[in-house]
Amino acid sequence: MIMKAIYTINGEDFRDFGVIVHSVEGLFDNLEMVDMEIQDNPGQHGSIADLSGIRYQSRKISLGLYFYTPGEAARDRRAAFMAEFIGTTPKRLERTEGDEIRFWDVIPANGSTLTSIRTRLEDFTLKLIELAPIKEVYRASGSSVSFTLAPKTAGQTQQPVLISWGDGTFSDHCRSGEFTKTYTDGSTTHYVILSGVMDEVTITTQQTRLYGVRY
Repeated sequence: MIMKAIYTINGEDFRDFGVIVHSVEGLFDNLEMVDMEIQDNPGQHGSIADLSGIRYQSRKISLGLYFYTPGEAARDRRAAFMAEFIGTTPKRLERTEGDEIRFWDVIPANGSTLTSIRTRLEDFTLKLIELAPIKEVYRASGSSVSFTLAPKTAGQTQQPVLISWGDGTFSDHCRSGEFTKTYTDGSTTHYVILSGVMDEVTITTQQTRLYGVRY
């Protein structure tokens, strides 16, 4: 039996808006590296480069979608669907296929197109950006959870970490110390994303690590 992936945005199933995903790009592609700074080496052959650490660009995602709701309802449901991606914070995209579940916090990108191909069927491309693609993802249980961050190298200045708590709230510029979240939405399971220069960070928590993305 072939499993079909289920997509949700902010916990809402795409299909409830009359949306079917027929193609995806970028969700699992390797990230593009940020160009290294390379300079001339005076008095020497060749050049010198900053090799202090590889950094990656944001993730570019493209979803090919069909709308299949007929008539006037199509416009209303399309507007409601697009509204899920708009706001002052990134929105949670989720993909489930069988036992595998994956998450991205995304914002809309320029270049989304909408092309009518039939009276009652529309096809469009939704382009998204994951601003913080290097991450650790945890399944958090209970109404209160905590994560303790510390640099892997003693005395090192830890780069800030962004914590996306899975209920639409965020804690940014998190450095060394304990960070606790008390949930008030009534759910006892949340999926927390910690993103940043994760190779330099030690994470201590009682929550279940699901997976990490490094490139």
